[in-house]
Amino acid sequence: MKSVIYLLLGVLILVGCAKPPEQVYNHPKTGQKYLIAHVDECGEIADKFGVINMSPVHQYPMLDMKDCFQREKVFAYCMRKKGYEQGDSIAIIIDENNTSINLSDSLLAVGETSQVTISFSSAVGGLENSDLTVENGSLTGISTSDGGVTWTALFTPAPGVEDPNNVISLNNAGVIDSVSNLGTGITVSSNYAIDTLRPTVAIRIIETALGDGIGNYGGGNANKSLVTFTFSEAPLNFVKNDISVVNGMLGKLVKDDPTHYHAIFTAANNFAGKGSVTVDETKFTDVASNDNPAATPAFVAIDTLRSTITASLDSADNHLR
Repeated sequence: MKSVIYLLLGVLILVGCAKPPEQVYNHPKTGQKYLIAHVDECGEIADKFGVINMSPVHQYPMLDMKDCFQREKVFAYCMRKKGYEQGDSIAIIIDENNTSINLSDSLLAVGETSQVTISFSSAVGGLENSDLTVENGSLTGISTSDGGVTWTALFTPAPGVEDPNNVISLNNAGVIDSVSNLGTGITVSSNYAIDTLRPTVAIRIIETALGDGIGNYGGGNANKSLVTFTFSEAPLNFVKNDISVVNGMLGKLVKDDPTHYHAIFTAANNFAGKGSVTVDETKFTDVASNDNPAATPAFVAIDTLRSTITASLDSADNHLR
């Protein structure tokens, strides 16, 4: 009877052995990257072997009893075998107050990237890209080179975006501290602006056909036409030499407002065919230094050939009468 009482007391005392002991474990090679998985694995092994056989003590068959000290030894041995080093039992709270996210470049255009740095007050494990929400862009694989205190990745903005307000958010519940406590709260990065929208220009030749100014295609000033240039956003350093003209010439380039220009196209003399006006690729930029794609050419039909009359004399009548 006395042995049964002692057994019940022992079970009550050792009921708190369900979790692995809360000690700091650091891995000198991988940091805290696999800490959650290894704690779970070693915890299962400790549960299995962290017991003592009570049958020899009482000289009759009975269930093995959990032993906190034995379980702790098994757990620590398992973690050491996986390369971890045991340290002090100090838990550091992980939340939005002691975590920061910063970008090296806060204004991103076409072809630019930015390094993202996530800093914690102490080493953490379990951080993965799935713990991060990235607006208008993507990250390379997140990694650490100092054991889990600082993590970095490269951010690439999405193409065709113009948005001045963007952030990267971290769900701290996806990381653990050195004693396996989960983080809490959401950490938000500093703001970054994206302008990866390349500026474009639409060109229009008002007249659809040009003649010689005398008779073909209507006469008058029909060998000239107004040409308009409409930009998606204000161009920088756009000049007449940025315009390509085929089978004609362009007069003075006039700026009507920041996104509208015009000029006069004059058809080539003594020509029949098509004329065109276009702006080739990378001829101007927007304020974010994005250059333009090639514009769609504007075409016009041209016939400035002047008709001629050929006279001939019949040889039979080629004599004086």
